[in-house]
Amino acid sequence: MPILGGRAKLADANGGEICYFVDITQLRRSEKERQQLHEQLLQSEKINAVGQLAGSIAHDFNNELAIIIGYASLLEERLSQDEVSRSNTNLILKSAERARKLIRQLLTFSRKQKQHVEVIDLNHALGEMDSMLRPLLNKNIELRVHLSDEEEFVEIDPSQFHQVIINLAVNARDAMPNGGVLAIELGHSPVNRDLNESGTAQSVVVKITDTGMGISDSIQPRVFEPFFTTKEQSGGSGLGLAVVHGIVKQSNGEISLMSKPGQGTCFVLKFPRVERRRGQEMPALTLSPCSLSGTVLLAEDLDDLREMMVHILTQKGLQVFAASDGINAVRIANETQGSIDLIIADVAMPRMNGPDAVRRIRELRPGVKVMYLSGYAESFIPEEGDLLMTKPVTPEALVQAIHNCLTNDVRPEKPAQSRHFAA
Repeated sequence: MPILGGRAKLADANGGEICYFVDITQLRRSEKERQQLHEQLLQSEKINAVGQLAGSIAHDFNNELAIIIGYASLLEERLSQDEVSRSNTNLILKSAERARKLIRQLLTFSRKQKQHVEVIDLNHALGEMDSMLRPLLNKNIELRVHLSDEEEFVEIDPSQFHQVIINLAVNARDAMPNGGVLAIELGHSPVNRDLNESGTAQSVVVKITDTGMGISDSIQPRVFEPFFTTKEQSGGSGLGLAVVHGIVKQSNGEISLMSKPGQGTCFVLKFPRVERRRGQEMPALTLSPCSLSGTVLLAEDLDDLREMMVHILTQKGLQVFAASDGINAVRIANETQGSIDLIIADVAMPRMNGPDAVRRIRELRPGVKVMYLSGYAESFIPEEGDLLMTKPVTPEALVQAIHNCLTNDVRPEKPAQSRHFAA
């Protein structure tokens, strides 16, 4: 019988009483259920808060990294004969790359990182990673990779899938300080014929199993929390498994774990299985030439970054008109008598942003080619045929992209599931 409570009396127009009864049976949850709901809410709030923080700083952070990477790359080219200085410059570039990966991790686990989704065979992807994983493991850890007898196609960002496997492998390594076995097994889920009369498998399954120390029952519910770690203070950021969780969920997958203290841990990843798509492979990009020709209109509001890009492009033989914002870019386009072969515009700029400036310029110069640059543009969708590159970008990658645009060899990045583009 339902439990009734919360009776209230109100007088109606005729002076009678109206009684209200509320069924509170469903409101009486156990203390454990309420605690679980509270923890889930805190987890969601934590992820949202860090995601908002990461998104707010990503643009400026990546702009600064673009300057560091750009000038360090130019300096490294000039120091080819000076081994000591070149080594120091290389350390700057490595540190900048680690910083770039850190901001990507923050955006990934908060599900704000854009995906470059492709249909890939995980047999091939894991086969390629074998030589990449072994140097990451201690010599006393045996790596066993068991691939599937069939093609296992899924739709996922290849680089993010690599990141998932690497993060889980490193996590397993740290759980086996005295050595052990790390096994990676690929297969697919059993057929559920009640749901699928055709008999094809529903999911591609990847199992990552270690023989390490295991995870206690009390800790297991928290392993995917951002910044949660049982390692020493200098042993980890607490982002590794949170990043894995974010990537898997963003890829419409599922992740679970089975573990007992002293008996190792098994992470199980499941991704929707898809049919192979013909014609997915793209031809390799041609190497950019030593020099370029053409006229570029560059719109970038950060002075140091704009000056660096002008230096790089003019050294390659391009004529460059530089603008500090969208309004100046439109003015230059109006005043320039000759042709403009390419517009390079930052997405977010004061007074007038890049997309608005491009629309104004295209009213006068229809068909002009456009390449956007952005430190972080979560909701921006470029027009078809336009290219969006995510900062920081190396001078080599920038020159290559310009070469492709000017020679009509433009390959805009594939849209993510949320219709985003990324470099």
